[in-house]
Amino acid sequence: VVNASNTSETIGAASIKVADSEFANFNDTTSASDGTFSMQVPAGTYRLRASQGNFAPDRISNIEVTENDTTQVTVELAEPAKLNGTVTNASGPVSKVPVIIADQDSNERFFAPADGSGDYSKNLPPGEYSITAFKQGEVATGETVSIASGENETVDISLKKASVNHSSVEVVNPAGVDTGNISVFAKIGPGIMLVQLINYNTK
Repeated sequence: VVNASNTSETIGAASIKVADSEFANFNDTTSASDGTFSMQVPAGTYRLRASQGNFAPDRISNIEVTENDTTQVTVELAEPAKLNGTVTNASGPVSKVPVIIADQDSNERFFAPADGSGDYSKNLPPGEYSITAFKQGEVATGETVSIASGENETVDISLKKASVNHSSVEVVNPAGVDTGNISVFAKIGPGIMLVQLINYNTK
């Protein structure tokens, strides 16, 4: 059954999704008007995700389902915590930038794309989050915020030119290989830096 955590009233039309750790077995359904739901899955250990537009999504892990038995699960959806803000760089607001919001406890990630004015918003479960954003060649310093149920928190994000400061690269010289003419190329993308070493002495 799906309940509201603050009133214990049942919640209908909630989306319920379950999957095992390997995503080999999964199923989904929607809660009825009285908050009840049911589905069939093979025996195993499952994670459940519940969501409904007026509430923050919730996850339940380590649900044990045994063969020829019924597992009872109670889901409690809380009033959402709302996070919003504006993404900017040196030129002003930045549109269509993915804002990445990571739960500090579970490391679950939520995504909130900035709109045409650089504004973003996301309904979240109460908790502590780190927020960052990426754009080609630019990156934001991560911000951390703690939000309670029903709160509305504003976190603006400032993108700056990404740079890599490193003065040396150590190359291990295998026997018989000339390492005297090696070039290093680096490329920074969203959340990753790619480094390529090219040995021009090797044909």
